[in-house]
Amino acid sequence: MPKRGALADRVLAEWTLSADEGVRTDGWALIDEFKIVNALPALEKLAERLQSSRAPGAPHELKSVNGILENLRLAAAERLSESA
Repeated sequence: MPKRGALADRVLAEWTLSADEGVRTDGWALIDEFKIVNALPALEKLAERLQSSRAPGAPHELKSVNGILENLRLAAAERLSESA
């Protein structure tokens, strides 16, 4: 059974792909605030999906997701340098 933190991280990563905009954006906010780098693959998948989407809000969502991805990549790099 996964640890509570790992389970929460996984649930938040799943929220990023939700069809419900409120759930999606709540997930993004929490992932960004707490720098949940384990969510990188889900956000990268979402960015790919948004790039090909014709939905009216897709460009705005893609901009938000790309900003979060940049923040998480920086956080991941900082964690690696701290552990080295």
